[in-house]
Parts: sequence; C-alpha cells; structure tokens
Amino acid sequence: MAPLFTASIYLPDETATTMLGTQLATLLVPGDTLLLVGAVGAGKSHFARSIIQALLGPAQEVPSPTFTLVQTYEAPNSEIWHADLYRLSNISELAELGLEDAFQDAICLVEWADRLGKNDAPSDALRIAITDKADGREMTLSSTDTRWQKTNRVLDRTNFLVNAKWSATRFTDVAGDLSSRTYQRLSLDQKTSILMDAGDDTSSTGAFVKMTSWLTNAGYSAPVIYASDVDNGLLLLEDFGDGRLSDRPDVDKLMGECIALLADIRAQDALPTLPCPSSLDLSEMTALASYYPGSDEIALRNFRQFLEPTIKSVITNCLATVSLRDFHTDNIMWLADRNGIKRLGLLDYQDAFLTHPVYDLMSLLTDARRDVTKAARLQWITEYARQTGDDLDELSKAFSVFSVQRNLRILGIFARAAVEQRKNHHVQNVPRVYAYLAEALNHPIFNDTGPKLLAALPKPDDAFLKRLAA
Repeated sequence: MAPLFTASIYLPDETATTMLGTQLATLLVPGDTLLLVGAVGAGKSHFARSIIQALLGPAQEVPSPTFTLVQTYEAPNSEIWHADLYRLSNISELAELGLEDAFQDAICLVEWADRLGKNDAPSDALRIAITDKADGREMTLSSTDTRWQKTNRVLDRTNFLVNAKWSATRFTDVAGDLSSRTYQRLSLDQKTSILMDAGDDTSSTGAFVKMTSWLTNAGYSAPVIYASDVDNGLLLLEDFGDGRLSDRPDVDKLMGECIALLADIRAQDALPTLPCPSSLDLSEMTALASYYPGSDEIALRNFRQFLEPTIKSVITNCLATVSLRDFHTDNIMWLADRNGIKRLGLLDYQDAFLTHPVYDLMSLLTDARRDVTKAARLQWITEYARQTGDDLDELSKAFSVFSVQRNLRILGIFARAAVEQRKNHHVQNVPRVYAYLAEALNHPIFNDTGPKLLAALPKPDDAFLKRLAA
C-alpha cells in the first residue's frame, strides 16, 4: 500500500539527529512502532538511543541489541522494545523474540526493519529511512497511517532550530497557560533559550514580533528574538529565567515598579498600530460568561446591553494607550541585573491592543492567580493617579467598569477551559475572580444592574468547584 504520509528532513550532524529523536519521543505512545531502515553506519542505533534516553533520561545506558536482537526497558507508561534484526536468520524467530506481541502495546524501535516480512510489520508503523550524505544524513518518514502527520510539527521545529544553529539536545517544558502555544527551554553549550511554538495559533506570532520590536524600541525589557519563522509560528527567544514576579516574597513591594512601568507606557507618544476594540466589542467579549455553569443567558445578554454604553461613557474622553492585555505578575519576570523599569521582563503580550489606560492597571490589581487586597488596590490606584495626573474618582470608576468586563470574561474562560479543554488548574481561582467581579459591581454605576448580574452567576462554593473540576 502506498504511503499516505511522507516527509523528509536533512540533519547536518549527530547533534541534530539527537534533537530530532528527542522531539519525536514526545509523540510516542504505547503501540507505536518505528521501523528504522538504512545502511551500516547510517545512524539507526544513534537515533534509537536518542529516543530511549529522551523517554528514560540521559543517564540510561542503551547498548546495541545487535547480538541479543532485542533489549527491553520499563518506561512509566509502557515497555520500550529496541530490536536489531541484522542477525535475524529466519523470520520465524520473530515469534520467539515476542516482538509480534510487543507491537500491540509497547513502544517498539526496530533497526534493520527491512528484514521483516511483508506482513510482519504493523500496518500503522512509521518507517524512517536514513541515508548518508557527504555532510550529514537525510531521513525520510513515511506511513500508510495519516496519524503520523503529527510528526510534521516536530520536523518544522527541528528544521527551524537547525537553521538557527541551535541543535540543542536538552529540552525542558516551560509552563504555558490556556492557549495552544507551548514553550520549551533549550540548553546548548551552557546557554539557554526559549522555543515558543504557537501551534494552531500562528497568527499570534507576527503580533508578538511586532510588539517585541515596539517594546524594545520604547526602552522596555522584551525578550530578544534570536530566530523566527512567523509563517510556521516558531520563535527562538531570550531566556528570562524562572524568576516570576509572582514567586518573589517581596512581590507586594515591587508593585510600585509595575505602576511606574504602566505610567511610562501611558506617556509614550509613538504608538504601534494595534486593534482598538469599541465599547461594543469589549462588552461582547463578556459573552464567554455563558460557559459558566448555571449562568442565566438572558440575564447575561441584558447585562451586556447595559455594559456597552457604560464602557462607552468612560472611554469617550480617553486617549487610548497600549495595553499588554494580560499584564499580571505571572507574566512579569524579575531581571535583577538590569536597572529601573528594565528590571521587569515582559511576556505574553501578543494580544496587545489600544484601549483605556486603566486596563493593565486593573489586570495587575485583580490578578486571578494571587490575592490582591482591596486596600492594596486603593493604594496603587491612588499612586497611579498621582503619577499620571488622572482624576482619582474618574479613574476609580473606569477601573470598576473594566474590572467587571474583564473578570466576567475570565469566569467564562476558566469555565470553558475546564469543561471543553479538560484544563482545570484555574478552577481554584474562580472564587477569587468572582470576588473581584462582585467588588467592582459595588460601584454606584452598577447599583441597578450589579445585583441582577450576580444573581445570574451561581456562587462558586465547594460543591460548584468540584462539579466544574470534574
């Protein structure tokens, strides 16, 4: 049967080969078989070893199974079978080796797989033909099972890193959040970098590059982009380390640094070309609240009709400024070796837009991931007004309006993530977001509509959270 999936990649050296094996290992599940084909010295054993060590750790010894024919390993969720059929004298020996059974529920790596009979290899296996080149090797991947098309992303990443001369062999996952983007820390010759893979959301990559340029030119600390493939959603970024502002014991004191940064962004004259959502756009963003279990859709729709002119009333006389949109202490890294506001390393700003200057202040002070007291909010709103010259009452009103808009939307985002994406790590934060929303609704501008909105959203008690997490 002709292959339904085929792809090729050029690998200039053994380090690049190891990198591909390390990345491919992340896709393998019990029942997967890789059939390795190539001449003596083509690199089949090296490639198989890189996969096994990626699954079991770099300290795992992986001897060649040339004489034993098969070596087996215990992985957390599966056995790994590494076979070398070069010395296979008769196809009937396969039954004695137990390889046929292993194909069903183990991860199998088979060297000299062309020694298998036509009907002995699993029909859904991935065939990897390795060909020596004068200055490297070429691998051609093929299968009659289209599910192996998932390896295309691995090949894209490998090609990208080879071209960027970052053939790292150590990859460590870095926590992301609710988007399709993934992050990995790469280690190479005592240096590190971050590989950002936008996944299906490739459109956000260009926005990230654009905002990085603006932030850097404006004098802020955005990660240096070492290499980019915008069309494929891949970026190689400067590594700001693990020092999130949210993890520091003095985070409350450092909020002043964040206020100074926001005031500085507010003062920028040369603004990037960014989306500038209208009051209707902003109110419609809260439609996500319908994902909140038990919510009253009619009441939510009625509230949006009230919220639109309310937002409009606070932005009418406002000069829109740059909002990084997800400006909170989890997205700010502390760079102690820099000075002033450059000590704040900025992340996750690809969704930036132009809106009321209060938006990022509100995002910072109603942080879904950590408690910010009402007293601290008042202190920092007052300090921001002092630095910017805003009228405190008007600023406080705008803060409440946008806090309702954002936190109502976040309730829906967290609920949707738990229900549809099975990502329930934010369920624990739902009561905090609900409390921020309830506090904002206490502003006199919501005297008539606030109680109706809260009545439309069940309180997130323990029973509610258990159902949502399940």
